[in-house]
Amino acid sequence: MRLTFILALCGLAFATSAEAGAMKFQKLEFGCPGKECMRVLLGEGDITNNTYRSFRSALRKAGRDTPVILNSAGGDLAGGLKLGVAFREAGTSVGVAPGGGCYSACAYALFGGVKRKVLSGGKLGVHEFIEVGRNPKRKLGAGELKRNKEIAELLNIYAEAMGVSPEVIGMALKTRHSDIKI
Repeated sequence: MRLTFILALCGLAFATSAEAGAMKFQKLEFGCPGKECMRVLLGEGDITNNTYRSFRSALRKAGRDTPVILNSAGGDLAGGLKLGVAFREAGTSVGVAPGGGCYSACAYALFGGVKRKVLSGGKLGVHEFIEVGRNPKRKLGAGELKRNKEIAELLNIYAEAMGVSPEVIGMALKTRHSDIKI
């Protein structure tokens, strides 16, 4: 209930926010100071290999029980997995507010939340992974196919460990990188 309320309030923040560069975490407060004070970390921008470090630093300053709201077009797949693990290790609730979006690598980060919520009007999107700089029209060689199969297996193990249906991974792998499945 509390996460839902905070997500609804954060929907207002997305109307004016602009996403640019590496993900940063900003502490937002609603109804503070007072008994009804609620805090949230708003994570916006591209996920990098080191975003989990930024999250840990922001969480130390905001307080351990602070939920996270994500608004990201994605970024680095390994970075998304690391961020998801950091969310899980910290026992963090994670969500997407109305008007916000969590796509590609961001979805894997969201999966790490101990509680996950995407409110009506928020969007969660997945698609197949692709190596940075690779032309998606070029046919993969045998070594690349083997590596992609290993990554797909890792994603299934990760999803299972986070309590996410492997069907979501299957859906992602069947959706071209140039598309997105909401």
